[in-house]
Amino acid sequence: MGSGGTDGGGAPPRLTLPALYKPLCSGVGPKSAGDTMTVTTIDLDQAVLDTAKELTGARTNRDVVNRALQTLIAVRRQPAAVERIVGRGFTDAQIDASVRHYPAPGTPASDA
Repeated sequence: MGSGGTDGGGAPPRLTLPALYKPLCSGVGPKSAGDTMTVTTIDLDQAVLDTAKELTGARTNRDVVNRALQTLIAVRRQPAAVERIVGRGFTDAQIDASVRHYPAPGTPASDA
């Protein structure tokens, strides 16, 4: 029997779970020791998913869902961050400080 084939009509060779699991999961998994991954099956509107991919530049459904969740978290946390900034005590020197204007990335600085 050759590798990867059958023995002339018999059952194909059995692959063990680790042999099947490894190729599916290469490059996937926790980013650091404390991170965990959850496998979830969800139904998504294909048109919405395609639009999200276009707008974000994400190449996979997984990337789109992760970016959507990260955006949701950031948006929900934003009001608290703004309140912390507003509630911070600024000195008169900070309030009256001159404004510096920086050129946008990739544009030349003006000498004005």
